[in-house]
Amino acid sequence: MSKSGVVLVEILVAIALMFMLLPALITGFVASREGKTQEGNRLMATALLRESKDALRTIRETSWTNLATNGTYYPRIIGSTSWSLVTGTETVNGFTRKIEISDVLRNSNNIIVENSGTIDPSTKKIISTVSWNDPIPTSISSTEYFHRYLQNTTWTQTTQIDFNTGTFSNTTSSNTNGGDVRLLSSNSSGSFIDDYTTPADYIFDSAKIEVTGGYAQLHDTSTLVSASSSNSTFDTNTSGWTYGEWGTTSAVSGTRSSTGGNPNGAINVTFSSTRNVIAGGYWQQPITTTMINPSGSLTFQWSVTQFQGSPNPDSFRLYAFVDSTSGTPTLAQAIWNSGEIVGTSGWSGTVTVNVSSKIQTSGTYYLKLASYLDYTNASNRGPFKILYDNVQLNSSGQGTPSYSSTNPTIYESTSFTNANITSWSSFSSVEVPNGGSIRYQLSTDDGVTWLYHNGTNWVTASATNYNTTSQINSAINTLSSSTKKIRVKAFLISNGTQLVKLDSITIGYNGISSGANFGTFTSSTFDANSTVGFNRIQWNATNTSNTSSTFQIATNSDNSTWNFVGPDGTTQTFFSSGGAIPLNSVSGRYFRYRVNLSSSNTDIPTLNDVIINYSP
Repeated sequence: MSKSGVVLVEILVAIALMFMLLPALITGFVASREGKTQEGNRLMATALLRESKDALRTIRETSWTNLATNGTYYPRIIGSTSWSLVTGTETVNGFTRKIEISDVLRNSNNIIVENSGTIDPSTKKIISTVSWNDPIPTSISSTEYFHRYLQNTTWTQTTQIDFNTGTFSNTTSSNTNGGDVRLLSSNSSGSFIDDYTTPADYIFDSAKIEVTGGYAQLHDTSTLVSASSSNSTFDTNTSGWTYGEWGTTSAVSGTRSSTGGNPNGAINVTFSSTRNVIAGGYWQQPITTTMINPSGSLTFQWSVTQFQGSPNPDSFRLYAFVDSTSGTPTLAQAIWNSGEIVGTSGWSGTVTVNVSSKIQTSGTYYLKLASYLDYTNASNRGPFKILYDNVQLNSSGQGTPSYSSTNPTIYESTSFTNANITSWSSFSSVEVPNGGSIRYQLSTDDGVTWLYHNGTNWVTASATNYNTTSQINSAINTLSSSTKKIRVKAFLISNGTQLVKLDSITIGYNGISSGANFGTFTSSTFDANSTVGFNRIQWNATNTSNTSSTFQIATNSDNSTWNFVGPDGTTQTFFSSGGAIPLNSVSGRYFRYRVNLSSSNTDIPTLNDVIINYSP
C-alpha cells in the first residue's frame, strides 16, 4: 500500500472511533448536569423540610390545640417569628410541601401501635413531606411524634384549707405539718351523706321522682293543654259572644248579620246617622285556660260596608283586646288596631296577632273586638258599619304543675357501710317541702326490712309507717349497728300541687377503738378553664405496714359525669403509687381524685399532699 493509502486508512479509523465515543461523552455530560440539578433540588427540599419541622415546634409551643385536628396542612409565617398551619398543600418554586397530622394509638402498656389501641389525645403523628418533579419525580419526608408536654403546670392540694373543699367519709382534715387528710382516729365520729347528685345511685320511680340539680324531687306530670274560642263564623248565631258599648250609646248598636259575611253570617258594629258622637261598641267572649306561659294567636277578618263621611270622623278605628276583665275595653291596652278608616273596604285578609304576652298565667281572659268612632262635627253623617268574621283565638302550653300524691319513695341502691361503726349518733336532712312534707324509713339489712320508730322501739314498717327527721334523730342511737350498714328511704309527700324537694341526708355514727378501719376522701373539682391533657398524679402519704392509701381519678368536660378509675382506666383498679393517668381519662376540663385510707389496727394513715400534672 502506498504511503497516501496508509494515511487515508488512519483517518477513517479515527473518524469511526470518534462516532463511537461521542454519544457516551454527551450522555456523561448530560448526566453530570442533571445530577448537579437534582443535588441542588435535594438541598432546597431539605431546607424546606427543616423549616416545616421548626415551624411545627413553634406552633406546638404556642398552643397544643393548633395540632389537635387531624388533616393535611402547610406552614405559613405570621409576622416575623410566629407560624400557623393552613389547610391543604403549598407549592414553592416548584416544590410541593405538606404536613399530615393523624391520631396515635397506644396499647395497654402505653406503647404506640398501628391498630387495636386507644387514641392518645396528647400525642400526634406528623409526617412532613417535600416533593418535586424536575428533573425526575422525587420526594423526601420526615415522621415525628409530637407530645403535649410543654408548659406543664400543676394543681396541688396540700393545706387543710385545700382539703376542706372536698368530701369526707370516715375521714377528716387536720392542720398537722401544714395540713393533711387522715382516717378518723379511734373513738371518733363520722357520717354518711346522701347528696342526690347521681341518679344512677338511687332507686325510684322516674315517672314520679327525678334526681336533678342536687335534689331528689317530685316530677312534674303536667301535660300540654290548649284552649280556643268558639263560634268563630257566626253562621247560625252569636252563641258564646256578648255585645257591649260605651260613650253615646244611642248612636251605636251591634247585631248579627245573617248574610254579607265571609261567607254567610257575621257580626257588626253600626254607628247611626248622627253628629257630635263619641262612642264604641265591642263583642267579647270569655276563654279559660289552665296553662302556664302558653303561646297564643288571634285571627280574624273585617270589612267596612258603610262609610258616610265628608267631613270624615276625627277618628274611626277597629281594635282587638285580650283582657283579664270583662266589660268596656281601654283603647290604650289594645293588642291591634286598624289605623284610621277613611272609607268602605271589602274583606281584609286574615289578620294574625300574637297574644302570648296577655295570657301568661292560668285563668279566665276576655277576647274583645271593638269599633270606636269620634265624630264631633255638627253636621249629620253616617251610618258607619263594620263587619267581623272568622274570629278565632287559640292557645297552647304546659298545664298547671302537677305532682304525684301517692307518697313516692327514693333510696340508695347500695347501703352505706363501714366496719368501724359501733353506734349511730345523729340524723339530719335539708328539705324544701314547699308546703308538703318528707318522711323516712331505715334499713340495716340492705333493704330487706324497712324500719320505723313507733315511739318505743324500732319495728318493721308498712308503706304508711314512717318518721320525721326529728323523730329519727331522737331515736337513732337505739337502732342496732351490728350489720355496720344503713340505708334510708325517703317518702316525698304532696297534695299534688306541692313541689317537694330533698337536698341531702346526713347520718352520723361513732367508730371503734381498734380493728379494721376504712374511709374515703373525694377532692373538690379542679376546673382547668379549658380542655387540657391530665398527665400524672403524685402524692405523699404517711403509712405503716398496717395502713394503705390508694387513689382513683375522674375527668370530664361537663362537670357532672364522674367515673373514678385506676391506672388501667377501669373502676376495678387503684393507683397504689403515683403514675400516668390512663388514656381514657387524659383529656378533659374538670378533674377530681378519690383516696381510700385503710388501717388494720389503730394506726392512722394520712394524706399529706396531692399533685396533678397537666398540660394546656
